[in-house]
Amino acid sequence: MARTDILLSARLSACLSLALLIPAAALAQDHSVEKAQIAQPSGVLLAQTGWTSGLNDISAARLKFEYCAGRVQKTERAATLARELFGCDTAAEFSDPAEFYARSKDRIILVDVTEAIPRLKTLSVEAVSFFREPANYALKSEEDLKREPITHMIMTGTTAITRGTGMSADVHGPGVLSEKIRAYFQTAQYIHISNEVSFTDACAFQAGLRFCSKQAHFQAFKDLRVNVVELTGNHNRDFGAEPFLATLNWFHKNGIRTFGGGRDEANAKSPIFLDLDGSGAISIVGFNELCPLGECATGPKPGANRFQIAKARGTIEEIKRQRPDAFIIATVQFGESSSYQPTLSQRSISRALLDAGADLVFGSQAHQVQQMEFYNGKVILYGLGNFFFDQIHAPGVRQGYFMNLYFSQSRLIAMEPVFTWIDEKRRPVLATEQQAAQIRKSIYADALLYK
Repeated sequence: MARTDILLSARLSACLSLALLIPAAALAQDHSVEKAQIAQPSGVLLAQTGWTSGLNDISAARLKFEYCAGRVQKTERAATLARELFGCDTAAEFSDPAEFYARSKDRIILVDVTEAIPRLKTLSVEAVSFFREPANYALKSEEDLKREPITHMIMTGTTAITRGTGMSADVHGPGVLSEKIRAYFQTAQYIHISNEVSFTDACAFQAGLRFCSKQAHFQAFKDLRVNVVELTGNHNRDFGAEPFLATLNWFHKNGIRTFGGGRDEANAKSPIFLDLDGSGAISIVGFNELCPLGECATGPKPGANRFQIAKARGTIEEIKRQRPDAFIIATVQFGESSSYQPTLSQRSISRALLDAGADLVFGSQAHQVQQMEFYNGKVILYGLGNFFFDQIHAPGVRQGYFMNLYFSQSRLIAMEPVFTWIDEKRRPVLATEQQAAQIRKSIYADALLYK
């Protein structure tokens, strides 16, 4: 459907660089509270709806029609620009998107980008995402306001370049692993991989559950511009301490930050801090719930960071002392479950970490893609499924997604998943629309998302 005349006007050619998005001093210091205290509107509107809504994209013409008919809501901050763009007005307004959240399942609200919240799904307009293509995005003003940047981070699921995935890299070259998804990773400031396997020169790929990688195949990390690696995985010490330490050194030599595991127990439990563009930071700390293979660090022995709730609370408290402006992500290598639903242990630990002060909890163990939950306004991603791994024996282990996270001044303002499928070459490719729809149906549950 064609754009409206007003959206075809000169404002479509006004370039909004992704480095010029959010008004300075716009957001509240307490980033765990979703409502932002904003000095002035950004000049950009987002259309947001519930995560279980079947709508992911909307045409500008339909959005204008529905808005002018009173069927699309708006916030007070969005009202002026909505009137300018659509040439009409409606009476109902919300003071902030959180007030709309409970009724968002099958409705749309227009919000200023500064007040967007991740509990609502952001729609693309005319198949254009504001975060990926700001210059081509329709719902923006011609005004040239001073704006602060948005920081883009990508989090991915389980990675183990071994067995069938390693064999595929041997046959086709390591570039084959990322070739179908690489374009999505070229502009993000931070790219996360949860690596479960260390490399060793003696590595020979074989059936079973004793895993190794080849150093040459870590080129796949360079192809994706990976700069944050999680080491909470169960198999990093399958061939002992020496390969683990060699792999750790390789990451650091190549400018990659690591967390959730280390050369000794103290190093393994240390969080990392990632500066956000403009101001603020992301802090990440990782844990292994069960350490089933004796892979956790103890004293001077290297390995993963064992989960203990008292230790986790202490780490989060220390993060808050060091960087009060940090958005805190806690990742956990939970016990594996072949279910879309989280286990009772997953839910209990995730909520305990959020109650302790974490802002987002991420399950890094999941070969089986799992559900998403909102708890007290915060995000739980129970599992993104396989990323670089060879399982294809069931749909649940072939399904996956990587999550785009968008931050401004220590506040998470939006999430955009990209759905994937493990193909016959044992690597992720973009999911078809039918495959993506099935993943959405499996991981978005009303009981976890609207409360």
